[in-house]
Amino acid sequence: MGNIGGLELRFGYTQAGRPPASVLRRHRWVWCGLMPVSLLVGTVPVSSADPESPRATPAEARDKLLRCVSSQAAVVVYAQHWHLHWEQIRRSPFATGFPRSALGQRCLQSDSWQAVQQTAATVFKELQLTPEELLTEIIGEGVVFAYSPGSGSPKAETSLLAVVPRRPATLQALVQRINELQLRAGEVLELQPHRSGAHTYTLRKKPGGVVDSYVIQDGLFLYSNSPQELESALDRLSRSDPPVWTERLQRWGVAGDALVVAIQPQQWAGAAGLAEAAANPPLLRHWARLWSALQAVVLSLQVSETVDVRLILEAAPARLPPAWRNGWMAPAVPSARWLAAPDAWAGVHVTGSLGDWLDRLDILLPPEEHGQRPLSEGLEQFLGPLVGRDRYPLIRQVLGPTWSVWLEPPAQADELPAVGAAVSLQGTPEQRRTVAQALAQALTFAWHALRVHYNASHQDQITWQQPPVGTPELGGMLVNPRGFPPGLAPCFACSDEYLLVATHPVVFQRFEQRRQVPTRLPKGTGPDTIAWLDVRSLYDYLQRHKTHLPRRLAPLLELEEARLQTNLKLLTELLEPVEAVRLDCTRKENVLSFHLRCRPRWSLRPVP
Repeated sequence: MGNIGGLELRFGYTQAGRPPASVLRRHRWVWCGLMPVSLLVGTVPVSSADPESPRATPAEARDKLLRCVSSQAAVVVYAQHWHLHWEQIRRSPFATGFPRSALGQRCLQSDSWQAVQQTAATVFKELQLTPEELLTEIIGEGVVFAYSPGSGSPKAETSLLAVVPRRPATLQALVQRINELQLRAGEVLELQPHRSGAHTYTLRKKPGGVVDSYVIQDGLFLYSNSPQELESALDRLSRSDPPVWTERLQRWGVAGDALVVAIQPQQWAGAAGLAEAAANPPLLRHWARLWSALQAVVLSLQVSETVDVRLILEAAPARLPPAWRNGWMAPAVPSARWLAAPDAWAGVHVTGSLGDWLDRLDILLPPEEHGQRPLSEGLEQFLGPLVGRDRYPLIRQVLGPTWSVWLEPPAQADELPAVGAAVSLQGTPEQRRTVAQALAQALTFAWHALRVHYNASHQDQITWQQPPVGTPELGGMLVNPRGFPPGLAPCFACSDEYLLVATHPVVFQRFEQRRQVPTRLPKGTGPDTIAWLDVRSLYDYLQRHKTHLPRRLAPLLELEEARLQTNLKLLTELLEPVEAVRLDCTRKENVLSFHLRCRPRWSLRPVP
């Protein structure tokens, strides 16, 4: 038993040190569990496969696998070229750099990792297989798994696993070994050859009348919990028309990715009817409105020079609730990216008025009594007295549509990095002025309340000042040379165009310069970027200030200096293996795509 980050893993063993039979039946389909196990034993080198073994081109292997999958499958998991990706990573600078990092040392020396390696080694020994053989000979060019829930009954669920092995003989030996182990353990009662029409395959009869089946045919391994589904897959395999799932992967732009998980919400029978049995039917009905409009949810992973994760949502916008439909079809606003400093280390940028966002989020929450919307009503009860209940509806309409929060380098080397937040105001000039005055009054009250609360319990005192010349007149700043670390002077400023909040007035001065003459986009971003993090710059800053930063921040945050130092050390360890992270969002017709790109500190390309 081990623990990493609060995640506990448990492993069981027999007295003889052998895994219990449940290790092989932990998953319903043991072959699905074997593939990721190979990645757990990362010290085993990978060599090239036997050159005489049968080969298929990548496109042929992909089409053969995907042809087996029903177009009506609810979940499809497709993986390809795992042996090539693993070989690339194994020979790259990352393979030597990460284990030497503080995070790599912590992971590799943890009890959980040792237990995982021990369990994986034991399983491979029982199966008389090596990770090298699994990666280079069995997984081969690709693997696909498909699942459908049926009509709501567990007995109606169907699944299909298909593999194109690089060496069919190795896979045949593995299947035989698993059959022997399960027959010995009583998990399989009988293996029976079966012929149905033009198809011949093997039935595996289990206790309770359960029957699954498999076949190795034409360089392809197929396994299903349903003989009927296996026969349907063999029928589809004999067709000559283009595979439906190949066309879908190509349409989504993920056909070449290493791992793809595709979900078809419309294939989950009775999804709307689940609301009747749910503990909170209104909540499920609200989510069902969004779920029913989705045609596909796709998650993919690709490893090249960067690690790329994509989330693709394909929907019928006309079936979305109005608040979500408007946001789905709204064009991006790339011109607003200049709100953040061009040298910002991190930032988030979104679009939409306050009212739009509240309407979208209210749909995700169940209405309360008398149809009240919990989020909108709660925010109005909180902000209404501050800004005036008569002005709150106008603020919902005017506040937005561009929102940015960013972290920029300190003005001086010994100061804290500065955090800035800006939101634009829209509407007529009179509406914008009214909202700016209401927001300035509310923030002035909040700043004074914070000052009074702090001064009541500290010897050092906060004073109230106006922001420096050059910022809007509607603003304020809190100053405390004795109690605040260098670079901290919380401030806000309101104009008829923007509301700004920052940790130091230098943010306002730099913002005003960008507003007059818009500059380039922040480092590492593009027109569709909604979030980014320059991990290397932040890591270098924490390394340079790891001694005095906890000492300065501990009194302000009312934390023990040792505890804060430990937390900052853990944060530094997490940041060390990463160079930069970026999240983009693109819209194209009925498809909304989110692309998360992570650039590691050490190259993932093999060393020549």
